[in-house]
Amino acid sequence: MQHFIILVRRDPSDRRTEETFDYHCETMEQAKIYATDVAKLCGPTAKVMSVRQTSDGEPVRAGVERKRLLETIDCTPSWQEVLPALITMLQEGSAETKSGAMTELMRMARLADAYNVMQKAMTKALEDTTTGLRELLAKAGVKS
Repeated sequence: MQHFIILVRRDPSDRRTEETFDYHCETMEQAKIYATDVAKLCGPTAKVMSVRQTSDGEPVRAGVERKRLLETIDCTPSWQEVLPALITMLQEGSAETKSGAMTELMRMARLADAYNVMQKAMTKALEDTTTGLRELLAKAGVKS
């Protein structure tokens, strides 16, 4: 796995709108594809300014200023934002793209199922706690 730093500007003419993203993948080509997707998620005017391969957090390409990454911005899209792209990939993509989209949809389904199980467990725990507190208050003679 290689480490890449992707620089995206939400407004290509304004350096103040720059955002930096970390990405780990096998090839520069994969990083560029990811960078394009990130730019689309950042807004209609966003543009990829650079994709740099790094070693130990520092750029290694000739002519690139050596600087440490000060922070990582989490630009994780919601499933609601990703779903239209996955649907398009399933409808119009290559076999490999369709397979990747199906993998992501299966992951989404597993996460949704896990969320539902967790919500039920939390609801039960809250109900049990509320019942327990009422019982303790009753034993102590406190009216609720």
